[in-house]
Amino acid sequence: MSKRSKTLNRRQLSRQKKNQRVERILMISAASVLALIILLLGYGAIMEYVVKKHQPVAQVGDVKISVQDYQARLRYERSSSILRLRQYQNYMDQLNAQPDANTDSMKSLAQQIQSTITGLQMQLAPDPDTAQTFGKQILDQMVEEILARQEAQQRGLTVSDDEVARRIEQMMGYDRDAAAAITDTTTTTATTETTNTVKPMTAEEYQQTYAGFVTQELEANGFSEAQFKQMIRDQLLIGKLKEALGKDVNPVADQVEAIYLGVGTEEEAQALQKRINEDGEDAEAIMKEFQNDNDDKTTGFQLPWLPAGYLDKQLGPEYEKAAFETPVGQASAPLPGPEGNDVYYVIYVVAHEQRDLSPELLNQQREDQYTNWLDQQKEAQVKYLNWEEAVVADPAP
Repeated sequence: MSKRSKTLNRRQLSRQKKNQRVERILMISAASVLALIILLLGYGAIMEYVVKKHQPVAQVGDVKISVQDYQARLRYERSSSILRLRQYQNYMDQLNAQPDANTDSMKSLAQQIQSTITGLQMQLAPDPDTAQTFGKQILDQMVEEILARQEAQQRGLTVSDDEVARRIEQMMGYDRDAAAAITDTTTTTATTETTNTVKPMTAEEYQQTYAGFVTQELEANGFSEAQFKQMIRDQLLIGKLKEALGKDVNPVADQVEAIYLGVGTEEEAQALQKRINEDGEDAEAIMKEFQNDNDDKTTGFQLPWLPAGYLDKQLGPEYEKAAFETPVGQASAPLPGPEGNDVYYVIYVVAHEQRDLSPELLNQQREDQYTNWLDQQKEAQVKYLNWEEAVVADPAP
């Protein structure tokens, strides 16, 4: 006898339909929640990998520096610093292995190399503050390059592709002219005698070196070859812009040559002034006397010809005023030393005249001219945004 199918009564049918409606609602809700989660994850991914990378970390006029470009440059620069550190450490190892490593000249060279190593190690320290400092330096470089590019365009300054190529070749250690000379030279006795010298890099070796550089230093850090070449072009433009701005610097300036004499008290400084101005003692002889005595409170040194502005920066405006207003052959009134330094100075003016700037001072004046221009442009055009959040402390992603 077969079983009959159970017939549901009205209440049971109503409950069944109600349960089915609840199940549908729960399924729709679950699907909605899942869709929302997927949407949020997708939004987060878009924000992280698309939107954030195109947000600006700085704006130079109408030009924006994106997070993506900034991080690529920052990783490249950190990687380059790491490479330089390894090279200098290798130089130091080679230097220490030399038989004459303990000579004065080799020790001096070792100190210079060690100083560079220490500087690079400090620059690459993993702490957040150092990373931020390095990050700001690189961002400032990028800002400077954009400003220089814009100014160079206005002045009609250009850099050729060949100039860029030659600068990159120099970076790789390749000298195309030397390589061409070796290639064009036939084998002679003279050339045979030079086979023990270091041969210049060949064009083929350069191409291999550069290809490795593109792969290992550029592509590995997300810094494109085009970005790298633009960086080199901008750096060359900066050099030409400095030269152009430097032409406005007058090579002749009002300058003084002076001797600075220091003693422990104001009374001693007044007596020193009297010895020179009234008693006629020789300021240079007093300087040598102070240099050779055992008194820590006495000091004497002679400054070279300096124009206005330098003494102000080095010692303060009152020292510059005294140097330029004291008559030649006379010593100034006593001047107190820096705060916390129990020394009083008198300034003896050896000479004062209009004269040509030394090559070193002329170069410094031109650098100052460029720096002043750069500061003005930054003040007028540059906005630094949330660049701190974009700083990366690793050379590669």
